[in-house]
Amino acid sequence: NRRMDEWIQLSRIDLSRGPASGRSGREALPLTPDSSAEGLERKMTRRQKQRHDEINHVQKPIEEMDPTTAALEREHEALTKVKYIDMIQIGKYEIDAWYFSPFPDEYGKQRRLFICEYCLKYMKLEKTYQRHLSAAWRGDLS
Repeated sequence: NRRMDEWIQLSRIDLSRGPASGRSGREALPLTPDSSAEGLERKMTRRQKQRHDEINHVQKPIEEMDPTTAALEREHEALTKVKYIDMIQIGKYEIDAWYFSPFPDEYGKQRRLFICEYCLKYMKLEKTYQRHLSAAWRGDLS
């Protein structure tokens, strides 16, 4: 047993002083990749930085990726650079689209997309949407 620890009796614990505060009375420093507080810096280990990046979804720069992943990432960036659908209408609600959405090409270039609030089918024309809704009210959806 090299740990040199032992179980002690409650009588040996001094409860009058309250809980111990960090090292020499200072607050613990935040553990971030570039943390600094009052001029004091605390370095993260490689493993701590890796865990921090995983938790906060930090993506590696394209230069650090393997060639296949980097090529796929560049292709994804090129495809998602432009947002085509400006508005989505679901029932009586109109929703502004903020980001690119991967709809099929025939739907993706529409300025407004109509989505059925009952079955979530999406349509590019309002006329088709109205016909679909009338069928939904009759219970003829298939």
